[in-house]
Amino acid sequence: MMNKTNKKTCSFNSFFLYAVALLVFSILTHIIQSYISDTQSIFLVVLGTLKMILTMTLSTLVVICYFYNMVLAWKDIKVNKLSVVKFFLGPWMLIPQIILGTIAILSIYQRPMETGVFDRFLFFQGSIDMGGELVFVATIALYVLFGFIASWYATLKLEALDSKTSFLKMFIYLLRVLKYHIIVFLLWNIGSDYDLRIIPNDFRNMFLLVFFLYLFTMIVIVIMRKLNLPRSIRLIFAPIFTVIWLIIGADGNTARAKQIPIWNDNPHYVVTSKKHAIMIAWHNLCDDFFGDPKPHYTHQYPQ
Repeated sequence: MMNKTNKKTCSFNSFFLYAVALLVFSILTHIIQSYISDTQSIFLVVLGTLKMILTMTLSTLVVICYFYNMVLAWKDIKVNKLSVVKFFLGPWMLIPQIILGTIAILSIYQRPMETGVFDRFLFFQGSIDMGGELVFVATIALYVLFGFIASWYATLKLEALDSKTSFLKMFIYLLRVLKYHIIVFLLWNIGSDYDLRIIPNDFRNMFLLVFFLYLFTMIVIVIMRKLNLPRSIRLIFAPIFTVIWLIIGADGNTARAKQIPIWNDNPHYVVTSKKHAIMIAWHNLCDDFFGDPKPHYTHQYPQ
């Protein structure tokens, strides 16, 4: 059993510091590398070695602390149906959820470049790079998965507060409840660099879309709790924005939809339906905001 010092080491604050340290070091490494063209430089080799050591050390600590906290959470769980449900929806099931979700989607997803069939799995099609395509598929699938799981978990956890509690206090409480989900969500996306290889910023733009979907979801959950609606109603409507996204994105979330692209080449900019046009409008909005090139799209449906 870990002593108090070890327990403090595995607290959320320590976990957060680990994540920030790795993120800051990665950003500094990227900036320094942009100023040094010689990839064989001794300085870059040392920097790369330090980054690898830091990554392995922090990853090991995070994994150990994750399982330690999961065991504590399981030991403290009250033996009733609701507590068990919250445990399996909660943060200590994040790793199993990510692993199972990724395996599930990649086991059924069929790459258009291999099958020659381009009008299936349109919701998940994005990016062009061979590896980036599969990472994008897994990313979108996990967005949907957590859109349901995290919203149900937040709905159940918010019952700990009285419905008369202020909106702001409820919202801050949800941020604390979902702190591990938020860190995983942010780090997963910051680590991706596939958008640098082609013009469409599929990863970044979809990350921003889901960020707002999650934000609106939290607001709706708090409003429903303030209205003291029955639990069944709150659980049904908690993932409503994820459901709406599934409907609108059914014809494709990116410019890649319904195409069999050549590896590392930009897609043709074709809008195939009104629902697809909504998603493309979102990409255009993001690209305009960040000052990125915005291609001209051809519409292939009755407007």
